[in-house]
Amino acid sequence: MLDLIFPDYPRFYVLNADNTPRRVFSIREHVEWWAENEALFRVAWTEVDNRFDVSTIFLGMDFNTDTSAEPVLWETMIFARTQRRVPVGDMYRYTSYEKALKGHVRACAVASAIARELDAKQGTKN
Repeated sequence: MLDLIFPDYPRFYVLNADNTPRRVFSIREHVEWWAENEALFRVAWTEVDNRFDVSTIFLGMDFNTDTSAEPVLWETMIFARTQRRVPVGDMYRYTSYEKALKGHVRACAVASAIARELDAKQGTKN
């Protein structure tokens, strides 16, 4: 039914050996690629100040609603290191592997700034 309303959606992608995305039109091909390349899903993972995890992943599906624009295939999020792994701040999405790597570094800086801000607030309470 969804394909009648949005004939170009969903748009599935896999990664070539050089981390460039390649669109696939078969859900079977997409699932098989994921099963064989699960390690490529995680682009980067960084622990920040033992309080936050910064995660950048390949989404495998285009999250850009504008089908005429570049596909948005990577995402970075910051999570608090709690049992519930609560997302902190915004989610950042990218159109290339290189942009995702740069965005990951920026998100680590954001997490560090949040940690410093928390430390400063706790220092004023004592």
